[in-house]
Amino acid sequence: GQISRIYEEIRSTAAQVSTTATQVRTTAMAQEQMAAQYQASRAETRAQMQAVLAQFNQVQEAQRKSDEQAQKTQDEVEKMKEELNVKVNETVREQLQEVVGQGIGGLLRNDLSKVIKKEIKREAKKEKVKKEEAAGKPKKNLSLFNIHVREEGKRLGPVR
Repeated sequence: GQISRIYEEIRSTAAQVSTTATQVRTTAMAQEQMAAQYQASRAETRAQMQAVLAQFNQVQEAQRKSDEQAQKTQDEVEKMKEELNVKVNETVREQLQEVVGQGIGGLLRNDLSKVIKKEIKREAKKEKVKKEEAAGKPKKNLSLFNIHVREEGKRLGPVR
């Protein structure tokens, strides 16, 4: 009896070990499958990242080329503006010299002699008035009203 009982326990334990070994094999296979799926997923993700990086690099290169072209165009526009300004300044300067030359010529022919004569007369009149004031003569061209006001002021004395 005792041997058969031990034999049954051994058989029962062997069956449990066999079941456990099957479970371990199944779990190991599932883990291997998951590891393979993980590796495949990683490889796919890596490929997608490389594709995105390649697109990013292409976009960056296109942006750099666009920036270079824009700078080149801007430089050309600045150069054209500068050339235009030089041409405009030369044209304006020539026209201005011509107009000013004509204006000065006209002044010299017509107005300048009149202006000089008027200035000479004005200076002579100032000198004459200064001499007359020094001699004590009253100013000419006083209106009657001004003469009246001056005489009234002398008669009344200083105003308080």
